[in-house]
Amino acid sequence: VAKELLKAFEGDGVIHLVDKKELRQQEYAEMARALRGENPYQAPVADVDVAIFAGMRETTGINRSTGKLGTMTIIEYRATVSSNWLPETHTVTESGNLFRNPEVTRSFADKVKEVIKKRIGPKIPADRSL
Repeated sequence: VAKELLKAFEGDGVIHLVDKKELRQQEYAEMARALRGENPYQAPVADVDVAIFAGMRETTGINRSTGKLGTMTIIEYRATVSSNWLPETHTVTESGNLFRNPEVTRSFADKVKEVIKKRIGPKIPADRSL
């Protein structure tokens, strides 16, 4: 799932991913302080932080073909999108049939991109962005 999600952001002209594994220890500590609110206006690594949760769960519904009650496994994505420059936080969710995982992942990635580009990005002061 992680590879599919990262692939959806490759080649984007505006969004550039930063891998936590490549951060130096000092950058990681500064990022943690900023996320805790201790130093909210110093974005040492990125302008926008995206925390993603992905999981599966059973859901109950009516089977369209038989009209009977049934269960199925769905994949569920949830992301919290925030910026060290702004006091607002956005939540993005997407879920769908486990067998439609690539479509659900693309749809989720598109929603995250929209929040970054249209809601948060234009509000980041140009003199502070990385």
